[in-house]
Amino acid sequence: MGFGAGRGKCRYIEREISQEHRPETALLLTQKWAFGEVKMPIAKRAILDCHAVAKEIESEEDIARCHAIGQACGTVHANGHAVGFPIYDLTALIRENGTDNCDEIIRERVDYYLERLLYWKENHIHRSDKWAGFLSDK
Repeated sequence: MGFGAGRGKCRYIEREISQEHRPETALLLTQKWAFGEVKMPIAKRAILDCHAVAKEIESEEDIARCHAIGQACGTVHANGHAVGFPIYDLTALIRENGTDNCDEIIRERVDYYLERLLYWKENHIHRSDKWAGFLSDK
């Protein structure tokens, strides 16, 4: 149930919130912003629209998923949003599976986070994407 590979595609969204396009749009426009293809206000609006979905739906796990995606994308304008992604993502898993059945699922997800962080720590320089100048200069 992790984020899918590929620019703009998110298996997490497609499978879990299949009728709603704003979370995927937020992901796509955030990536475009990171590559210097759109301006920040466009990505920021899409991120806020992603969060707005949570106010319009009933499913507690999908509400948490929308906030997880919004928080992850929100790191483009404030790195403090990064902690919101795992909090909301884990909340979605707990709501989906129940508190009595989630220990192993949570451990697996946290292991996945750690694996991805370590992978990108070592491999970020090997990406072929062209990052926006303000990101690649840091």
